[in-house]
Amino acid sequence: MPILDDWNINFTEKVISHKDGVLAYTAASGTTPILNDYVLGTTSGAVGKVIGGSDLGGVIASGTLVLTNVIGRFQTAEPMEHLSELPFNAISNNGFTLGDSLTGPGSENIDVRAVEYNIGDTAGEGIIFGDNFTGAFDPSEQIDIVGGQADVANVLASVFIKIERTYAGNKIT
Repeated sequence: MPILDDWNINFTEKVISHKDGVLAYTAASGTTPILNDYVLGTTSGAVGKVIGGSDLGGVIASGTLVLTNVIGRFQTAEPMEHLSELPFNAISNNGFTLGDSLTGPGSENIDVRAVEYNIGDTAGEGIIFGDNFTGAFDPSEQIDIVGGQADVANVLASVFIKIERTYAGNKIT
């Protein structure tokens, strides 16, 4: 793509993003990702944030996703899935890193695949994007690293999101 087309400018949210690539997919089932969703290649472990594409949030079996913040390399004919979201407030005790498994005081868990910091009106707030999300984190709940450091963050008190969209069987072409 030409250099002029390498950037996505969202004037409403005041965000400029580099277009890392366009994925074509076929054999989709369920609802396709929407803007700002993160997707995971289940074979490669590659992750990317959706900033454009065709039929976003729709049910058409084939289309494209424009991605930014890509980590890794997606493979041909690889199944994809949406990542769940967990908003948090401040980081403490050296925080967490990509690949950490996080837990709350109950049976809730999420594996960290991507993180966005300073989301919202308060410095330090952010969103964890992950998979293997089980249970339900409650607002203001403490977040710990499984088998590691306790109290690395807290679930955001005013907002709670758990996204479980079905997107099974998607293939990158």
